[in-house]
Amino acid sequence: MACTFPTHVVNPATIRARVLGRTLSSGENLLGDEDVIEISGGGRWRVDFEGIELIGRQVGQFDYSDADMARLWSAWEAHAAAGTVAIDVPVPFLDTAPRPVAGGRPLWPGDLVHGSPDPYFPEATGFAAPLIVARIIDPAALRATQLHIHVSRGSQPRGGEHFSIVHPTKGPRLYKVERVVASPDQPITVRISPPLREAVADDTPLDFDWPRLRARLVPNSDISAAFTWGRADSLSISFVEAP
Repeated sequence: MACTFPTHVVNPATIRARVLGRTLSSGENLLGDEDVIEISGGGRWRVDFEGIELIGRQVGQFDYSDADMARLWSAWEAHAAAGTVAIDVPVPFLDTAPRPVAGGRPLWPGDLVHGSPDPYFPEATGFAAPLIVARIIDPAALRATQLHIHVSRGSQPRGGEHFSIVHPTKGPRLYKVERVVASPDQPITVRISPPLREAVADDTPLDFDWPRLRARLVPNSDISAAFTWGRADSLSISFVEAP
């Protein structure tokens, strides 16, 4: 079982998630036209966390000192093993998630649950009570780019929302709603990116609250912390989706 990266503890100032693909060009013809095709099978996610400060803070039931934060980071540097170990990385985008609305304003979730007694290596993280509840209505095949979903708690997606699916073999994978194709009411049909990493069954849950991605540290990246008078410089860490 992959360990869950403590995104909620390191609390990056900025999060960037994008799908990196490869294209092949035919070159320009005499009219200046050019055909470009995607050859990477839908691409692969890269996630960058920046502006990480190893400063003591209270997170849930754990009180982290400056020294705790330094130890946590050093432990994860060792665990990541230069990009050879699979890690479940929460990639929170709650600001753009289809949250329920009350009084004209989107609701915020309750407390975040750590999921294990280990303050450095949580088994899982998530909200104590789900904020958004959504499921797949019809089965979809491997590499499908269209899903029929039902949102029983939350707002209707509009496009640009991130969610994850925990696949039986591939584990948690990150997706984005590209656009809403049809929405008579409920369920709705959405186009997603990238294509499904594994076939999904009817009634499979979608996690818009706290999406996760099975990934690895970007190979050859140096995430070691540099300290000045006992205080670590601002840090960053980057992950790429695991095969």
